[in-house]
Parts: sequence; C-alpha cells; structure tokens
Amino acid sequence: MLATATFWQHLTPDLEAPMTDSPAAPASRVDLRPAMTRREQDLHAARARGDQAAEGQALVELGQLHQALAEFDEAIACWEQARTLAHALGQRRAEAGLLDALGQAAANQGHFPPAQAFFTEALTLLQALGDRAGERLILHNLALVSTLQGPPETAIPYLEQALALTSDDLPAAYDLLTRLGDICLASQQGARALPYREQQLALARTLDRPAQIMAALSSLGDLHTDLGQPSAAQRYYDELLALAETLGDPAAIASTWGNRGLLAMSQGAWAAARAAFERSLPLARHLRDRAGECDSLINLGVVDRELGALAAALASGEHALALAQERRPAPIPRPPRIAPPCA
Repeated sequence: MLATATFWQHLTPDLEAPMTDSPAAPASRVDLRPAMTRREQDLHAARARGDQAAEGQALVELGQLHQALAEFDEAIACWEQARTLAHALGQRRAEAGLLDALGQAAANQGHFPPAQAFFTEALTLLQALGDRAGERLILHNLALVSTLQGPPETAIPYLEQALALTSDDLPAAYDLLTRLGDICLASQQGARALPYREQQLALARTLDRPAQIMAALSSLGDLHTDLGQPSAAQRYYDELLALAETLGDPAAIASTWGNRGLLAMSQGAWAAARAAFERSLPLARHLRDRAGECDSLINLGVVDRELGALAAALASGEHALALAQERRPAPIPRPPRIAPPCA
C-alpha cells in the first residue's frame, strides 16, 4: 500500500498563508540549482519504481523551487501533475492546497480568470471537507484576485462569506470589516460602507483596542459628514475627541478638530469652522505635521474668504503654498481633508 497519508499535508502549500499583492523577489538560480537537481533525480527515481507518493512529493517541491525563481509556468506544470496524483490518490485536502498554489501562481502572472477558476475549485473541495480555516483563506484569495481584476466591489461577496466564517476569531473579523468598508469607500459607496464601519466600531470596543476605536469613530464621522448627516457626524467626532484627550493623543486631537471644522463648513457655520481650524493648526505645528498644517491653513483661507476677511484668507493661502513647496512629507501618509472649492 502506498504511503500517501502524510507527505501532502506537509509539502503542499497548506493553506496557512493567504496570497498577497506583493510577491517576493525571485531567488538566485545558482543558489537553488543543487536542490533543483536533487528533486529532479527524486522525481525520475519515484517514477521508475512506480511510487506515486514520492512522485507527488518531488513534483510539489520542484514547483516550490520554480516558484521561488519566479518561473511560474514551470511551477504550474509541476503542480498540475501533482494535483492529478492527489486526485487519483483521494487526497482531497492536498488537491485543494495544490489548487490554491496554482491559483497564486496564475495570479502572480496577472492571469486572473484562471486564478479565479483554481481558487473556486479549491473552495468547493474545502467546503465539502468542512475546512473552515481553509475556506477563509481561499475566500481571501478570491477577494484579492477580484480586487486586482476589478472592479473592486466584486470582492465584497467573497469577503462577506469569509466574515460569516470568523465568528470565533474577532481580530480576523475586524480586519475583514475594515477591508469591506475600504472597498466600499474606494467604490464611492459611502452608504454601503456604513454598516461595516459600525460593526468595526462595535468589535473594536469588544476587543478594547483604543486605536481601532478612534479609527472607526473618525471614519464614521467622515462618512456621515460626506453623506450630509451632520448630527450623527458630530456625535462620532465628539466621542473621538473625548477619547483622544483621555489618551493624550495630540495627532488624533488635531485631526478631529480639523474634521469638526469641515463638518461646520458643510453646514455654512463659518465662525464655528474657524474656531475648529484655529484649534487644529497649532497642534499640527507642534507635531511638525506639515500636511496637517497645510490643510488647516487652506481651510482657514476658505473660511476667511466666506467671512469677508480677504487679507487673512490670502495670508493663509500664501503660507500653505510656502509649506507645500518645502516638500516635507507628513509623518503618516494620508489623504488630505480639505474643503472643496467654493463656487
């Protein structure tokens, strides 16, 4: 009887790590040549004696070596042969792992439709096996392929399926909710992002993670501002500001005052907006946050123009331009939060 029970588990890509959109740099062929030669010899010997288990092992390892060299066509050829052996030997989980590897290799070449087909086959096998952890990782890979292939919102059903499988893993559920909200926002679907952000906030509270609580509160405040729901936005910003002050987080305090200023501007409350930006500006300067300082100055210029203080508006604009020309990056890359041009 062939020894087929263990080698697949350890040598196939075993669904322990999801695909990323930044493949590792290829290894040197010189470094891997001795290993490649040994695996090729192992493969020929296994075939000569009719040992399918050893043949599968050699094919899996050869595929991994080709993948390390970014030789994806060769890796795919090895893993397709190994997949055929796994199917013949009844090794369903091994077959799923090889389908996952085939999907990743295809995706790394930008061949998204075949990658999606490989992952879909793997998902079907894992669902039949009741392997929830494997399902989650394959769903992650399907979502990533959908995002890369576009449009991004096609990834949402896969992420929602993965979310339904994470009731026992709250940090993983938080990450999935973050991705779901981000995809909705990238697709200009703010209203669709709201329930994901609300669940994200609830989980952050359950996990007692202040940084994540603040991030969710900030995003919800921004969302409600953009959706024209100022009362809800104000509630989230008020809670965020209180938490940031309790934690002594000056960066969060500065950005929250800036967001409160934008909220006031959206309602035409120019005096309140000016007061908010006057709070955010010195904090940004203290933090040496040039981008935040520029945002506050630009917004102050818009407010002063609306208030008829044209000289102050001009001064703020000139100061912001001078800062921008210094080309000093912000401490943390982020999109600007400035008011749209007024008509």
